[in-house]
Amino acid sequence: MYCKYCGKQNVDGARFCAACGKPLPVMPPKQPEPQKPQKAVSGRLIAVLLLLLLIGVVGWAIATDRISLGASQQTAEESDDVGVETDGASSAQSEGYADSAASGEPEPEADAAADASDVSGDTSSESSAVTPEEEEQEAEGSDASPLTSAYADDRSYYGNSFENSSQGGTMVASGSWIYYVSQSSGFSIWRMRTDGTEQTLVSSTPARHISMLGDYLYYRALGTGYLHRLNVETGSDTVLVARDIYEPKVVGEYIYYEDQSDDSYDLYRCDLDGSNEVKITDGVVFYCCVTDTRIYYLDTRDGRRGFSVALDGSDKQLWFDGRVGSIDYVDGTVYFTDMDNGGLYRMEAGTSTYTLVSSMTMQSINIYDGWIYFSNPDNGGALTKANLSNVNEVVILSTADCELINVCGGWVQYHADGGPDDDDYYWVPTSGGIVVQF
Repeated sequence: MYCKYCGKQNVDGARFCAACGKPLPVMPPKQPEPQKPQKAVSGRLIAVLLLLLLIGVVGWAIATDRISLGASQQTAEESDDVGVETDGASSAQSEGYADSAASGEPEPEADAAADASDVSGDTSSESSAVTPEEEEQEAEGSDASPLTSAYADDRSYYGNSFENSSQGGTMVASGSWIYYVSQSSGFSIWRMRTDGTEQTLVSSTPARHISMLGDYLYYRALGTGYLHRLNVETGSDTVLVARDIYEPKVVGEYIYYEDQSDDSYDLYRCDLDGSNEVKITDGVVFYCCVTDTRIYYLDTRDGRRGFSVALDGSDKQLWFDGRVGSIDYVDGTVYFTDMDNGGLYRMEAGTSTYTLVSSMTMQSINIYDGWIYFSNPDNGGALTKANLSNVNEVVILSTADCELINVCGGWVQYHADGGPDDDDYYWVPTSGGIVVQF
């Protein structure tokens, strides 16, 4: 099958072009050719057929052993040939998916029943080429190692990001899967492989602020604001906190969140099962980052100034006497932006001394794998990334005026203004390339 956009030849059955990533036409199943009407059989023809049948029976009686042996050999040879063809098709299909950029939207919610069977363990047609050995290796290694070098602390095990949570929390990675909120299908929760294949509905409950820990997906239900815990393998969904909360995030053995039910946005935490709820500090807390010793945040009640408290809420300290734009925390370092004067700053966790990293104006910062992703207001809000080791190394990923940047699993998800509604969310690989929607 040839791509009509770039002319690349692709394997039969591929959904996206391996060269340019654009969708390939869906070929309709081949219809069987209509059978021609049979003619009436004459008496002479019947006699000839009976004679040939008699000759065949005599020949079979003579050469039974030879024919049986030949059939056995032919069956074995055909079996080997089929195995080779299947392996080749699987290899070609795998290479096609690995090289292609994802495109298209999730399946309609009307197919939720079929999609839910995939979540329960049924094998889809796209995943049928995976061998049992590969499935076993994936099950053993999906939660065994950090996703990226940027998240060297224990949070890499969960695939969570503080800044993802602070910017809507619409995606999280776990092993070879990305769980994401699909705005185009009513903010339901989906998952797909990191190469964009095997898109499957996980939950039709409208959600935001998702975090991952093992088989459990934690999220805030949009309809009620309640904190939920969903087992992605069994589909069991449990309400942990039955009141309106905001920005839940899983850190170690606790879940941190703000209380939105009384508009106080005081910071709380509870155990992973929702028990032992404790109030940590008051104030309108946003962009909360939990480090090993202290919690850093900005307080909108106090002019967006930057504060920190000990993990138990004591020893409140002011670390930035200005308006903080956003905060992120990676590898023992807190990064933040100055909302009034621009610039990116950093400070070691546990201290209040910061230094300038870059004088560029950055909004919606999100740090991933040694790069900082941000909206650049000096360039029309373009989606941009800069190398933390050399901030002069800058790459523009999209010229759209973007916000709410989420990053994980090799993808950047962002919201672009200017659409007819609030559902204009786009995806682009962290290495750049084609922009798609899910």
